[in-house]
Amino acid sequence: MRNIVWQGVLVLLVWFGSFGTSWGEVWRLGRSEESGRGAQVGLRAGAITAFNAVVEETTRRLYDVMGEDWKQDRANTFAMEDFNVTGTHPSIGLGYQRSGRFLTFLADANYFSISSDAVAQRDYYLNDVGRLVFEGRRYDNMVILEGEPFSFDVNGAALEFRFQVTPVTFQPVRGFRIIPFLDAGLFGFLGRYDIDAGTSREVIQYQNPVEDFVVGGRASGFNGMGLPEYGGGIEFRLGEPESAQLVLHTHYVICRYKGSTSFLTSARHRDKNLDIDHHNLRVRLLGEFPLQSGRSWMVGGQFQQVRSEGVVESSATSIEEVIALRERFDKEFSFRMTMFNIMAGIRF
Repeated sequence: MRNIVWQGVLVLLVWFGSFGTSWGEVWRLGRSEESGRGAQVGLRAGAITAFNAVVEETTRRLYDVMGEDWKQDRANTFAMEDFNVTGTHPSIGLGYQRSGRFLTFLADANYFSISSDAVAQRDYYLNDVGRLVFEGRRYDNMVILEGEPFSFDVNGAALEFRFQVTPVTFQPVRGFRIIPFLDAGLFGFLGRYDIDAGTSREVIQYQNPVEDFVVGGRASGFNGMGLPEYGGGIEFRLGEPESAQLVLHTHYVICRYKGSTSFLTSARHRDKNLDIDHHNLRVRLLGEFPLQSGRSWMVGGQFQQVRSEGVVESSATSIEEVIALRERFDKEFSFRMTMFNIMAGIRF
């Protein structure tokens, strides 16, 4: 085995040594001058073709420690279909990128609007709904009774801020460059939502311990969520520096997080334990066309798919703490979003 290892090392040394004086033409430290250094700004328009979220209540520890296992049957599952959110949703966006020799910064924002009209398929008990006023008093919770119509509107943005570290540029043949990179950043959502369930009629009490829920009404608020991501990607450039170039840029980043929900979201309710598995894949294909000024026009398209799934559980660790906190159901969730965009911009 040792001989095989040394033979492999020898082959690599001979292969690298074979470049001789051409080493600088094949390998460059960082992003080479002809590989898209500088800044670029682009506009995009497209659609969210898949937007699915499911939240499934599993168990409530309080019922276990109180010997009320039969109450576990009260668990519910919420999906986007419950709010009649289906189909394709238009989006527009803006992107900025600044590429240096070793470090690249990217910022992307994609705005979208989702509106729906639905009928409650069962009693929807909604916690922490934002601004909800009934008879001059502020409430946090709403209930939409089974069979009641309501509307649901979201205006939000998917945001990305990324840093990419480029160690080398590999040019195996003239006019073709391969640029690998490491990627770290933040992916998140920020948006405003409005729920219109008609005129508020009364206040009822629900949960144990009891909480006030307004029947019907109008609620609105802001919410945000962010996930740190890490991974890598690769960029391929085909074409001579002073001519048109074809650019394929792709990255694949993930987030494996286990900790408090307060670190990731702006939701105001009690902190929970979160275990999440998140994946973000983006593939961008662009044509760059040089201008006499030294700038370049860019046009192309982008595919992006985001997948997340995880578990949200009570942070209570003892029977006494479970009884004191009286936490609600633990939950499992999944999220899927797929976007297609056409893009146009300028590099300078």
